[in-house]
Amino acid sequence: MNPPSTLRNYDPHRTALLRDAATVSAIDHWLAINIQAPYPSGYALMGDGPANEVICNVQPCHMEASNEDASIKDPDTFTLYITASALPESGVPPLSSCSPRATLARYVGFNHDPGAPYWTKWDKSVSFRQPRCLFADAFAQMANLEENRAVKGLSYRMIEWAKTISVGGLLRQVRTWLDSDTLAETPQNSQKFNLVNTFACKRYGFNVLESPCKRGRAYGAEAVIDADDEDEITADFIPRVLVFTPL
Repeated sequence: MNPPSTLRNYDPHRTALLRDAATVSAIDHWLAINIQAPYPSGYALMGDGPANEVICNVQPCHMEASNEDASIKDPDTFTLYITASALPESGVPPLSSCSPRATLARYVGFNHDPGAPYWTKWDKSVSFRQPRCLFADAFAQMANLEENRAVKGLSYRMIEWAKTISVGGLLRQVRTWLDSDTLAETPQNSQKFNLVNTFACKRYGFNVLESPCKRGRAYGAEAVIDADDEDEITADFIPRVLVFTPL
């Protein structure tokens, strides 16, 4: 199967966005990392290849406000939609492989505003891969966003799809420094993580690395996979996991 098309130069400010991740939104950071490296080195270490992956497609939509008074410019509405599909190797039934279309983010304003998200400047969709089980948890959390709850039946369909692709999608046995019974602390700064917020990473054996952002938080994950009794393989740091947290 050919890799999905990826818009690698979607944003002229991508380098600055990655460098100053603490000043941008969690979603901007997550998208920038995944678009920059949709197939990072060591990614195969996180599972059984396509069987444990989904292809995500993120599509921007720009609706200009209608203004009866030409002297007054009402703000536009920018919406970021997301869909995902499990690959044939996953074993997910074909009729259940594609997710419903969900809203990932919405912004009302102008894309030239200083506080506007970077994605409001897009004019094309982008595609990249995500670990299947981790994305299933994130997608189920998106079902609770106000924009998705407002569409009748959408939240339910999102959760049902997430459950469908989660079945049989566990990664290989992993080691993790996250204790399953307690709140974990990072060795770098001993800052505690909320157990609920890190559930998706923790559930599948990923070390959770926090990246604070202006709105909410973005999380990365470092896979640690058992090779044998004496050796272990550690994948490169891959901040590719989106975990929604309370603002």
